[in-house]
Amino acid sequence: MGILEINNLKKMYGPYMGVDDVTFSVPEGQIYGFIGPNGAGKSTTIRILMGLLFPTSGHASIFGKDVTLFDEDIKKDIGYVPADSVFYKNFNAMELFKYSASLRGCSMDRVNELVNMFELDTRKKGKQLSFGNAKKVSIILAVMHNPKLLILDEPTSGLDPVMQQRFFNLLKSEKQQGATILLSTHILSDVQKICDEAAIIRKGKIVDIINVEELAKERGDLQETFMQYYV
Repeated sequence: MGILEINNLKKMYGPYMGVDDVTFSVPEGQIYGFIGPNGAGKSTTIRILMGLLFPTSGHASIFGKDVTLFDEDIKKDIGYVPADSVFYKNFNAMELFKYSASLRGCSMDRVNELVNMFELDTRKKGKQLSFGNAKKVSIILAVMHNPKLLILDEPTSGLDPVMQQRFFNLLKSEKQQGATILLSTHILSDVQKICDEAAIIRKGKIVDIINVEELAKERGDLQETFMQYYV
């Protein structure tokens, strides 16, 4: 049984299909990719996992608990990076970090380490943050309390190549410390760089589940392999 289990998940928006019969399992201690083109259903699935949407049918569980029944309890041990980050307009980044640290009981030493890693100007208020800096704030908020599970929705968008590499190094470190990571992305190279396994979604349906390392050994560059699912 995985730390995160999704079974026959379906979400309808009126007559329109968001996701249809999505099923996959994320083993504990893995960096698990969730990959597909924009609009494939990745964010819909993740919003259901985070209790932001209710499924039309199907079931999802985290730590063995139903996400619709134990939402608050589950979230204590989750770090979440949404695709679009929105913060209080008149709070600066450090105020957000201090408030979050007080709620979670985590050390500001950890926060300062992450701030330095991502070279973030914490004096800027929410309304002043660029897309890339807002993403950095989201990442720091997600990992500052050393969660058991990270759920990341397009986390590298807005980061320059140097910051992307630091982010990947951070994920590897979190994995070494026992965290499980679900990495949702449309960027094929992100999956090949860091993921152990990946579920591939297209038009709301899971079309394949792959072992990234084994497939890379067999075929080398996976770009061409992944592209068949994008057309």
